[in-house]
Amino acid sequence: MLNGEELSSLINKYYTKLSSSDRRIFKMYVETLKDIKKQMIEYSSKMSANSTLNDWYRGDRLASLEKQIEIKIKELMLNVADEVEKTAINTTIKFDKEFAKMLTKAYPEADSFSSLNEEVIKELVNENWLGTDFYERCGHKGINLTYDMKNVLKTGIIQGKSIANIIKDMEVKAGKYYKECETIVRSEVMHSLNSSVTQQYKDMGATSIEHYTCEDERVCKVCSRLHGKRYLIDKAPKLPSSTHPKCRCTYLVTESSIEYAIKKLKK
Repeated sequence: MLNGEELSSLINKYYTKLSSSDRRIFKMYVETLKDIKKQMIEYSSKMSANSTLNDWYRGDRLASLEKQIEIKIKELMLNVADEVEKTAINTTIKFDKEFAKMLTKAYPEADSFSSLNEEVIKELVNENWLGTDFYERCGHKGINLTYDMKNVLKTGIIQGKSIANIIKDMEVKAGKYYKECETIVRSEVMHSLNSSVTQQYKDMGATSIEHYTCEDERVCKVCSRLHGKRYLIDKAPKLPSSTHPKCRCTYLVTESSIEYAIKKLKK
């Protein structure tokens, strides 16, 4: 019998490991802000301390600087999306190997379970489960961040702020988007982990599953209400789209479904 607590513990183990991906994305943001800061200092060095917005418009200085900001942020978000894909694939491959062993131990009467093919995992990772893929979502956040950064720059110039203070304002604004990218990573990985769990259940012939929370102090009211709710496996909502971003819930195969599947495998 598959133990829900053991499966939840395995999910949590890989969820916690995502902190290394968070650090890599944070470093990307830091490097991007450094590049933008360098560009701003270079452009401002050609201007007087009392330069107005009109002065910045002359000679396309402002337009040129904004273009550089746009390029840097586009590069940043492409790198973030690449990080999301790489992390989701590598994490799911490692997780799935452990989960296959867990299934083999839980159901020794069935044939041993094998890990999913790497190509299958890549398909699960790149599924448009929210209507758009993570490259599109990261790109959209890049457009919004670019707009906000340009706005901070113009507002700062109008208010007569120093370049140093404008950069500080940009760092605050970028921090919000970093947190949102962190959420994308965690949500995408949790989606791919749960997709691999569900795929393993399907491969063994199971027809129904139930929602399972981590049952710890961090479980929210939304997930608590769903705990134990059963679904036909082909009708189950995609996690975490049915709960919330960064959700740690998973699906547990129902015993009646697995018993039926094992009997079919033995025939």
